[in-house]
Amino acid sequence: MKDKPNILKFLFLWPLSAMYGIGVSFRNFCYENKILKSVEYDIPIISIGNISVGGTGKTPHTEFLIRMLKDEFSVAVISRGYKRKTKGFRIVEETDTHFEAGDEPLQIKKKFPDTIVAVSENRPNGVDKLREIYPDLNLIILDDAFQHRKINPGLSILLNNYNHPIASYYLLPLGYLRETRSASHRAHIVIYSKCPPDLKPIERRILSKEIDIRPFQYLFFSTLNYKDPKPVFIDSPSIPIDKLNEHNVLAISGIAKSQSYVNFLK
Repeated sequence: MKDKPNILKFLFLWPLSAMYGIGVSFRNFCYENKILKSVEYDIPIISIGNISVGGTGKTPHTEFLIRMLKDEFSVAVISRGYKRKTKGFRIVEETDTHFEAGDEPLQIKKKFPDTIVAVSENRPNGVDKLREIYPDLNLIILDDAFQHRKINPGLSILLNNYNHPIASYYLLPLGYLRETRSASHRAHIVIYSKCPPDLKPIERRILSKEIDIRPFQYLFFSTLNYKDPKPVFIDSPSIPIDKLNEHNVLAISGIAKSQSYVNFLK
């Protein structure tokens, strides 16, 4: 069921959404008909992203890929570095601040200090720079890159939040969609993220039909497992997850669409 904006918001924003949709569709048409060119590389490039704005769990899934691949490949991650104050290509160091690298790239680097992490608005330039600096590099993960069509990835992964399915939204700025739902057919793998751990088979079939999975696509369902919370203050005691219900909890979230996090705490 679609979200229902109030009538004034709808009347004001719907024409803007229509114009935005025409622009996005024309851009995709140009790429699909080779009017605009995409670069291909001779090493594996994995793109992970979404077609809605925020909250699908891109960073946890990027980290999952790193854990799965880092022992077999020389892995690098390229991110845009959202809201960083720096510009252009930059190798992320553990000593960087979020102003220099962006929150998510810095988080990834601190969790995986042996993994190469870089930020670059221009993804092809980022790939070229990394391969120049690290000639033994043989796999690159592009974080939040589903709309970055200047690169044609060998594997494209699309995330869709279970709690906020794309079928329920309009295009920007009226809704939260960056592209129309049909854009999901560019993906090789579609993942419904933040699913309940006891998701029933009938729900899986409904979700598969909702996103219109094609024969060449693989559909997966993922859930988040939260670790024990860490105290903000050094002298505060740690509380195991299974003991949280014995305490009063104030939830503060810095992630988009944090409903699954709130549900977990409840």
